[in-house]
Amino acid sequence: MQRFKSAGSAQKFLSTHAAAQRDQAVVEGLKTHKRLDDAERSSPAFAERIRTVFEEGLARAAFSEQRAALVALLEEGFERLREAGELIAEHLRSHRGVTRTHAPASDAPPQQPAAEEPTGPRLSSPTLR
Repeated sequence: MQRFKSAGSAQKFLSTHAAAQRDQAVVEGLKTHKRLDDAERSSPAFAERIRTVFEEGLARAAFSEQRAALVALLEEGFERLREAGELIAEHLRSHRGVTRTHAPASDAPPQQPAAEEPTGPRLSSPTLR
């Protein structure tokens, strides 16, 4: 591992290294593009197959990034659920010794409320004749 005397020298090294990698990637991309153009001129069917494979690779890379983002999101959700479960368990443990102040429920079934009779005149609905 390379050691730097200051943060500025490390930043300069990293930016120089990143610029060199970017330039190399541009050169490689242009070379690949030229090869694809040459292949398309020589055999259109082969060029179409290359294009299809390239697009499939791009889609696979995009799905991979989305999958990674979803996995990270799920892991964060699971962590929050675990923390919530721990908080609930801690809350229940802290209330374990608290005495109840309300009366216990009786074994008798609850009483049904009395049905109310309508007090006004009953209206009939119109019929279609």
